[in-house]
Amino acid sequence: MATMSHDAMAKAIGLLTEFDEKEAEEVDYLERKVDTYEDQLGTYLMQINAHHLGNKDSHTLSVLLHCITDYERISDHALNIMQKARGMS
Repeated sequence: MATMSHDAMAKAIGLLTEFDEKEAEEVDYLERKVDTYEDQLGTYLMQINAHHLGNKDSHTLSVLLHCITDYERISDHALNIMQKARGMS
């Protein structure tokens, strides 16, 4: 997810200076993929959270949930940048 979010952001920023529809579609694809992973992983982690966890495991789970949410948010921003770049072209 981190790599996909990073790639989406890098491609989106590149579109600001030179718009390419194929790259824009790649940003859209990566964002949808990250959304899917966030949904599936979030659901799985919440199922784990329903079990009694120790402090260390509970903390790790919380960090993982925050990470996947942050990666998804980065990919959302990449999509927004791509859409603005498309509008500027």
